[in-house]
Amino acid sequence: MNATRTTLRQALPRWQRGILRAVLLMGALAGMTLASTAHAQIAFRNSSSAFIAAGGGTPVAPTLRSSASAVITPGPNRWHTVNINAAVDPATVRGNWVDGKTTYKALALSRTKSRTNVSFGSGVRSTATSPGRVMQMKLISDPIPTAQTIAGTLDWVVGVGETSTSQNSFHKLHVYVLREPDTLVGTLLGSPTAYEEASTSGNEWAASGSAVGKGPAGAVKPTLTSVAAQAGDRIVIEFGWVGYSTRTGDTGYYYYGGGTNDMAVGGVTNQASWFEFSQDIFGSSIAKPSGTVAGDVMIASIAVRPNTATITPPSGWTPVQRVDNSAGTESLAIYQRTADASDSSVTHYLWSTSGATFAMGTIQSFSGVDTANPIDVWNGQATASSTTHVTPDVTTTVANTLLVTTHAMSSGSVYWTPPTGMTEIVDVQVGSTTGGITLEGSNAVQATAGATGAKTATNGANVTPYPGVTHILAL
Repeated sequence: MNATRTTLRQALPRWQRGILRAVLLMGALAGMTLASTAHAQIAFRNSSSAFIAAGGGTPVAPTLRSSASAVITPGPNRWHTVNINAAVDPATVRGNWVDGKTTYKALALSRTKSRTNVSFGSGVRSTATSPGRVMQMKLISDPIPTAQTIAGTLDWVVGVGETSTSQNSFHKLHVYVLREPDTLVGTLLGSPTAYEEASTSGNEWAASGSAVGKGPAGAVKPTLTSVAAQAGDRIVIEFGWVGYSTRTGDTGYYYYGGGTNDMAVGGVTNQASWFEFSQDIFGSSIAKPSGTVAGDVMIASIAVRPNTATITPPSGWTPVQRVDNSAGTESLAIYQRTADASDSSVTHYLWSTSGATFAMGTIQSFSGVDTANPIDVWNGQATASSTTHVTPDVTTTVANTLLVTTHAMSSGSVYWTPPTGMTEIVDVQVGSTTGGITLEGSNAVQATAGATGAKTATNGANVTPYPGVTHILAL
């Protein structure tokens, strides 16, 4: 519910305030008399429904501050490259690169696949010395949630291509742990010798204006050098190509952006490139939405498969509702927390999803919410196998509420089209076509109190029906 209010002194003209003072004085005197003869009193419980904007008028609706999403299935951490600029871009280039050190693209590594534009990052070689080393991408993770030693192996399948077979392009990576703004904590891959595939490795990039999925040479995952990281550190992957020729003007291509399926070796551009660390670096954690301050209200939506999985929230999070769909073997659970001073030092919230084969979640942070009564109304329901999924219709009790809807579907390879009139905030996927989960969230202001109407989301252009779960609440 909305939270901005005025006093009666602000809202009433001067002559009305004079009358009000007289009425209040009379009431106080009467109350003193009644108190001596009666024990029962009528109490005014709260005034949340009377909140109005400064100077009078209608209530002010809460506002979305930001959101964060993550795969929270325990196990190896797989990160996708998406068309989202990295939150930080350290000035120092640390790998042994000849070209591309000022023209690379810095992108976020995401633990979910996102609906983003299909794009290519291209690196052009300008130096004739062989071998040539061209940096294309700088890929940067979220802050690491806890202090830990990072080790294990690194795997990947990424969409890459070269303009000519005479280019002789192969993978080159340099991976390290960063402490902001630009301090090297330690090198995971690339020191003392860089990860450069040999010209005899049989893993040359495909000559194509498009991209073809390529993993490590010989499918051998390189072993990482152990690095002790602190909470808040980030992992940086400098990625590009080594070319065994003296040609200049050649271009290497790297595919990033959308894709409902994970890139496979030999895969094409409708798949999502990824990197996977064998270590469970992030656990079942979701980042605190950026900019969250004390007094903000956070809403978490957690989707799991199967529907028998147990979800345990972090301390201080209050369950709102859980809806199970046995037909789709999935569940959607909604939680709420009002941020306080203790949240200022938090970077991530750790969830437990015991028994889940796939789990993912999103946290949205809102300002301007009545923290005493943050949620006005809510309801959820399981939905039958379909290409459209509908929330219940709920009735708000105050004006200018912010509607928050969540739609989940038992497939990891489809995108949503949000409900009409709502703004989509999150649309993320994990897992396979029939075994994964797709999670969507949207917001809209409802100006007047009353029925919201059912909110219908569809699974995009995909005509295959899947069971689902939906939820709606009003702040």
